[in-house]
Amino acid sequence: MKTALFWDFDGTLIYANESFYESFRDALAGNGMVLAEAELYDFLHAHVSWHNPDRGFTGRTGELWWTDLQTAMKDFCLAHGMSAEAADNTARRFRQIVTSSEIYTPYPDAAAALKTCHERGYDNYILSSNFPELPAVAESFGFSPYIRGTLLSADIGWEKPRAELFLEAMKRAGDYDEYIMIGDNPAKDIAGGRAAGMKTIYVHPRPGTENTECDAVVQELAGIPEALN
Repeated sequence: MKTALFWDFDGTLIYANESFYESFRDALAGNGMVLAEAELYDFLHAHVSWHNPDRGFTGRTGELWWTDLQTAMKDFCLAHGMSAEAADNTARRFRQIVTSSEIYTPYPDAAAALKTCHERGYDNYILSSNFPELPAVAESFGFSPYIRGTLLSADIGWEKPRAELFLEAMKRAGDYDEYIMIGDNPAKDIAGGRAAGMKTIYVHPRPGTENTECDAVVQELAGIPEALN
């Protein structure tokens, strides 16, 4: 049986973090501005696409995805009294920080789990709500030899848990007998994948969510190959 495995990235292959908030905070501070945490989160929740999954953006993908976010960021800075030069620098610096692999930490068993699945004949894909530069981050962690493709919301124009994202990911991956979504988020990864007709594996389950409707629950990535048997 030919099987495609779709791996979520943030929280699944790498430890979950607050990369967008921290990168925005640091970029602002580097240009002399310190704002309340709540105000930064309000901005990000209003303008970062994965916080607004009902808004499709199929005509604004790739570099245009960045253009829209950085334009909103510059407008935000200008509205808070920052000069045009500093606002532009803040937006550019934010992108540099948030796309750097240095601020992310992979799970210690991530590369080995991908390698084992690859060696057993599964085709691994990353399916993530993320920025276009993610393949370079994955490569820095040694994932690339075991990854057939990287499918990103910023390139597709829909966010999890929308079925459009999963259906387009399956289309781009090609013809398989089955597609399996592996992720840490019960709503976005598991419910979203199931709604699109995928099998699902819930990894790193959160306390109280162990009964999430899925095909398997796995505590650590090292257990994924066994769960596939």
